[in-house]
Amino acid sequence: MTAPITASDIQNAYIRLYKQLRKFTWPVSTVTAIADLEVEAYKAFPDKDDLVKYFTILQSMVSGAFRQDGGDRLKDAVEAFRSTITEYEEVFAPLNLATEVVSV
Repeated sequence: MTAPITASDIQNAYIRLYKQLRKFTWPVSTVTAIADLEVEAYKAFPDKDDLVKYFTILQSMVSGAFRQDGGDRLKDAVEAFRSTITEYEEVFAPLNLATEVVSV
């Protein structure tokens, strides 16, 4: 059984991927696929099936750029994001504890 991850872990992996994606010029359809993945990645509790679906679509659209200058870094970021979203079973969100000051 794999350990759960936080939504922040998914978001951080997406940020690393996006840093590489923005180095290329993409057609509108690919930009739409990036946006779909981003919306799912930034949910408090992203759905794993939807993340994998949107990522698979995006990966097929950007794989041609792997052969371009800088494509090796994009490929590494794609692989890192893939392993992040496929190697967990559940997402949890840490609860922030309120610290209250009570005056008597």
